[in-house]
Amino acid sequence: MHGGSRGCCRKTSHCWWMNYFSQDSPVFHRQEIVCSVSLCFPGPHTLLLMVRVDRSFTETYRRAVQEHLELITDTVWAHIIVLFNFGDWLGDTTIEQHIESEGEALQWLVEKCGNRYHVLNNRSNSGFQVTELMRKIEELMSCNSSCYCKIEGGILQEKRREEQKRAGERLTRRQKQRETDRSLLGELYCPSELRIMLLSGRNTGRSSAGNTILGREHFKVGCHATDCVEGQGKVRGETVTVLDPPGWLSVGPGSLMSPSASGVTVVLVVVNVSSSFSHTVWRTAEKHLEALGEKVWNITMVLFPFGDWLGDTTLEQRIESEGEPLQRLVEKCGNRYHVLDSKNQGTGAQVTDLLQKIEEMLVEERLEVLQRRE
Repeated sequence: MHGGSRGCCRKTSHCWWMNYFSQDSPVFHRQEIVCSVSLCFPGPHTLLLMVRVDRSFTETYRRAVQEHLELITDTVWAHIIVLFNFGDWLGDTTIEQHIESEGEALQWLVEKCGNRYHVLNNRSNSGFQVTELMRKIEELMSCNSSCYCKIEGGILQEKRREEQKRAGERLTRRQKQRETDRSLLGELYCPSELRIMLLSGRNTGRSSAGNTILGREHFKVGCHATDCVEGQGKVRGETVTVLDPPGWLSVGPGSLMSPSASGVTVVLVVVNVSSSFSHTVWRTAEKHLEALGEKVWNITMVLFPFGDWLGDTTLEQRIESEGEPLQRLVEKCGNRYHVLDSKNQGTGAQVTDLLQKIEEMLVEERLEVLQRRE
């Protein structure tokens, strides 16, 4: 969504998954949609709603658009122009023919926006199409008597500042915890073989995370397997085995047993940073993890794939903004967490850091075992 005015142009942008309803989007992104509008002080005159013409516009997409836009204000529709990009895909078809042929969902959207729309040909360098767009923006401003889309963002901005403060405190606490653990590395037990079990529901990026850890395409992304898939490789010269079970219910206490006395299995709970983390998801995770034994939390860490979705947001900000369910999971795991950019599997530093955190977690677990024996 873009905001602009006569004589100058200030822009902010935000997006959501086309098939996500508002409740499926992370709380942080819902807040960003509202905050992005307030960045164009005192408010944007126009919002450009991007719609790709090379993709079918379904009822799911229509509802997702409506729910996300109305987070801003109920009157937002009076300031929107539908901007169809990838216009070259239309060929000889006019945009009007495309709208009519696409069906009720897209027709509803165009009508809701006062029948205001424009097409951009992404392969064309012609300035005329941009000039025409600016003319339509000025016409909309004239119809609205140059009034802008106004929201009250003060309360939300204050909440965001509080979340940033808590995020900084969480990061500081985590850094101190890691420093203590690193000081004990080498003095306590270190496994010769590491087995990493990835646990989550569906569509969390679990298989993609497994591929990133192994540094190769071993697990099939997007396929719903019925059996546990196992992959093994050398990471930093160590033997690492990644277990990708089909879901929570397929894992029992015996799954934590290692093939040798010198090996150890750790659990990574996979949480998709581009999706909301609800109370229902938290209760499911808690129920199935505790079925593995009360000590399972000592060897469990939260893993966030799709880290590229965060943009300039820190992982700590994401945790704080999402609310109690995600915070409870992270705290239950001893404030241990890691983020992976699944699009950069060749970046070994993020995997090296993950294994370092796992070693530190095992130091904590081993220390607790020794203290219990004493």
